[in-house]
Amino acid sequence: MKKNDYNLSERLDHIAYMFNVRTAGKAYENFIVNAIYTKIGEPELMPVTQQYVRNPRDQRGFYLLDLYFPQLKFGVEVDESHHLGEVQKARDIVRSEDIRAAIECDEFRISIYDKEGNKRSYNDIVADIDIVVAIIRAKIAENAPLKWPTYKERKEEVLKKGVFSISDEISYPSITEIYNMCGGKRSGKAKGSNAKSLQRCYYRLNDRYKLWVPILTEKDESGKIRNGKMGYENTLSEDLKQLIEKSDHPIDPLLDIDYKRIVFMRMKDYYGKQCIKFIGVFELTQESDNKEYVHVYRRVADEVRISDLMQK
Repeated sequence: MKKNDYNLSERLDHIAYMFNVRTAGKAYENFIVNAIYTKIGEPELMPVTQQYVRNPRDQRGFYLLDLYFPQLKFGVEVDESHHLGEVQKARDIVRSEDIRAAIECDEFRISIYDKEGNKRSYNDIVADIDIVVAIIRAKIAENAPLKWPTYKERKEEVLKKGVFSISDEISYPSITEIYNMCGGKRSGKAKGSNAKSLQRCYYRLNDRYKLWVPILTEKDESGKIRNGKMGYENTLSEDLKQLIEKSDHPIDPLLDIDYKRIVFMRMKDYYGKQCIKFIGVFELTQESDNKEYVHVYRRVADEVRISDLMQK
């Protein structure tokens, strides 16, 4: 691959991930978001599906925006049958107001059903798609020229903002990258210098925070562990709000009483390579005294200031 082709390949894999993995199993939504992006035909426009938006009225609440264009601050929602009720309609109004307050985002809603609860025709839905496309093209003209942000640019934006947030659409290549962003000081001979290669998954940052990139346990159909850290079973809840650490030996709970864990999840990037993504600040909330030695960590914040993580 030529050097100047790298970002084009990154875009292709980003699009494949956004419009297939993130919308898997959502037939109508998948069709609509794909149709919108395809009709726009702007290669410099970055799409994000299932964009996380924190509820400004509830620090623990959040919304997922079906399709979002961060460069334009514009989103699209696909309303299926559960949006028909009057109670849900009222909630959707509040939801739209919350999203606008949180990220200053304009929003367009496309409904699959009419007011009587009947499924709308293909032509009617396509007509709405064309309206959305026209709005987006007008916004592109207002914001021209657009430029698809590279990983380096997105990382610099995080540093400029000074906050790790689960709403950021960025993943990092390694724990070393995060460690360096937090000051990169090491003990012993390397004290005061940037870390070049960190092999463990757990590091103390300062007297308040520890950095944790747990290796999540995977099991085959028979229940046999096929991936994980020796002596540990780490499982993450589907809503990413609870981490359970099970060990075959005692872990001193006093080690974590005064610390919060800055947690990044190991995942595969658009190229199938391992990377890590911030999933929140976690605290130890439960420690069992049985032979399995189970620790339960719950998410207490979905963002943290990088300056608070700097080593002293």
